[in-house]
Amino acid sequence: MAQSGKILITGAAGFVGSALCRHLCQQGYVLRVLVRRGGTPLPEDLAACLDDVVTVADCLSETSWENILVGVDRVVHLAGRAHSGGQFQAADLYFRDNLDVTVSLARAVLKSEVKQFIFVSTIKVNGEGVLQPDHNPYKVSDRPRPEGAYAISKWRAEQELDHLFRRGGAPELIILRPPMIYGDAVKGNLAFLQKWLSWGLPLPVPADGNRRSLLALDNLLEIMTGLLSERVRAGRSKLLLPCDSEDWSTQRLAKYLALKAGCRARILAVPGPLMFGLMAIIKRNNFFVKLYGSLRIEKE
Repeated sequence: MAQSGKILITGAAGFVGSALCRHLCQQGYVLRVLVRRGGTPLPEDLAACLDDVVTVADCLSETSWENILVGVDRVVHLAGRAHSGGQFQAADLYFRDNLDVTVSLARAVLKSEVKQFIFVSTIKVNGEGVLQPDHNPYKVSDRPRPEGAYAISKWRAEQELDHLFRRGGAPELIILRPPMIYGDAVKGNLAFLQKWLSWGLPLPVPADGNRRSLLALDNLLEIMTGLLSERVRAGRSKLLLPCDSEDWSTQRLAKYLALKAGCRARILAVPGPLMFGLMAIIKRNNFFVKLYGSLRIEKE
């Protein structure tokens, strides 16, 4: 059942944000959504369904956040930077958008009437996975091992949130670390893979296979709606690692993306060591692990 107060959704124009806004509107929730000035605009059909859209600059002061939070009961913080053009400037942008903005918002939340704060992080806080076809699944209790500016900035944001929300009477804090999310209008590595397949190019995959935990967008929406509909417990802090009940291989994922794109997946099975050797020659080892390695999450 929908709550009486408003829900603030940051990053509302993104892949997950726009889908979440549509889903919550259909459920009867009252939303206030944030979009970034000069960024991706809200889809026209979604914008027509919303009557409380706030356009903001890249960074906001605590005072600006405080004004935005008036009348808000719950916050879903999706805004952040997942990809950046140019490796040398990326680190500063990641820490600004994923850490500084999150901390500024959280501090304003602590001065407001907000009862629940949901922060969407990434499974990359646990690690990037392994090259082997299988490995022990990541668990909530694992020691974080983030690699790269994106994962480290998300981990630092988690740490700051945990510290800020420890005070007595603080809103409920829920942190989600989802793996790669798939659905319509995919982005990032999935979009690149889908484009590759649509060109009719053969996709080399490890002959010995791999196993990766993924999360369907619809499943994520159901999880988030469930959290928003629960009775809030002040001061509670909860970390969740959501994923689908079944793991995927890169080969299965390629066939799924090809079906979505209306093309045929041309799969070329190659021995894993040979593929890794070729990636090492062109200095794309990290890309190999992300696309062909294994990354599993413990199923609850």
